[in-house]
Amino acid sequence: MTNVSPAMSGGTLAGTGRATLLARRYLAPVPVAAPDALRGRLAPIHDEDGELLDWQLNPDLSGTAAVMAAADLAAWRAGWVHDEPLCLRATVAEFLTWACGHADAGPLRMLLSEETVHGGLRVDPASAAGLARHAEQVGAALRVADERGVGLAAPGRAGLLRGFAASIEPADVLRRGDTAVTVTGTRLLLHVPDLGGAGPSGPITLRGWVRRGGRTVVLTGAGDGRLGEHDVTGTDAAEMLGVLAPDAARVSVLASPLTAVFAPLTVVLPRAARAAAAAAATLHLVASVR
Repeated sequence: MTNVSPAMSGGTLAGTGRATLLARRYLAPVPVAAPDALRGRLAPIHDEDGELLDWQLNPDLSGTAAVMAAADLAAWRAGWVHDEPLCLRATVAEFLTWACGHADAGPLRMLLSEETVHGGLRVDPASAAGLARHAEQVGAALRVADERGVGLAAPGRAGLLRGFAASIEPADVLRRGDTAVTVTGTRLLLHVPDLGGAGPSGPITLRGWVRRGGRTVVLTGAGDGRLGEHDVTGTDAAEMLGVLAPDAARVSVLASPLTAVFAPLTVVLPRAARAAAAAAATLHLVASVR
């Protein structure tokens, strides 16, 4: 399970805000037993009624064994389920806030249902088609509005790693005591109580960061465009940046169109929903915290 530590309890990415919403379609029934090659390396996932929903890695696995088992699990699952990763639940909340003020959110509100966290929300084919239509309508409204938020990008990675659209400025993304990451308009700010006297005393406007060789260095910029570097290795700030982009060694912070920030919900979601409707299949909306 992936959870914010108890001490990091503030911000939109606290709790289930960090869970990734998946659009899931089953291609075949969930196998009741793991294949011989994976036996002992997997654990079943059941809902509150005891129904078998999925399989996950045995939590006792670690290191190379876990990496190899994860690859084998992904290959096995591809034969009976298709997952379309969308975005974080925190992004869904921002999307719905924007949609409710600019368009008809309609059935899109189901994206934040607590059922998505507890086993998954089942959407019948007709409702899936309606979900796709409303998501595309919000996408059209976003193109007309032409507003911007904040996006995180990494070299060699298509699109945004994730994005933010603050509906109340400034908004905490993550907070632990006096250390916080906040978003305001098209800026991502890092609030640090102390940089050993070597850094600015106020909030830092982040232009990006680099995580390499066990060190974390933030790239900052003043209003005149001057770029600075500050080593935050071993601090709460470094941990927070790791949460924001866990798999990226170098991250850039960009002023990004909301069409790009919300593309997973206005492009990817409608595609997945229409595929389910066309196949007369149930669409499962699942918030994955693994």
